[in-house]
Amino acid sequence: MITMTLQEALAAAVARAGTDSGFREVLVTDVAEALRQQGYSLDRTVEVTAVVTETNGIRFRISFDRSPRQLSDAELDGVAGGAAASVEVYEVGFG
Repeated sequence: MITMTLQEALAAAVARAGTDSGFREVLVTDVAEALRQQGYSLDRTVEVTAVVTETNGIRFRISFDRSPRQLSDAELDGVAGGAAASVEVYEVGFG
């Protein structure tokens, strides 16, 4: 079995969306479903949203660590004000 990273799964989904308008609509409205159709399941701590840009590209917003959990004492020592979450944004264009 081949294991894909999230970035590889998004790249495969974008490539398919470039030639399949129905799949592109799924990708924009439900990224998790589009990725499932590509054979990739998002971890429950990851959320990916997509929006169509003014130039007809797609911008992905990837949020990590969205599940509530209790921090350990060591983690509490390293933060002020709660759990840290990271966000990455990728934009791809269709030409």
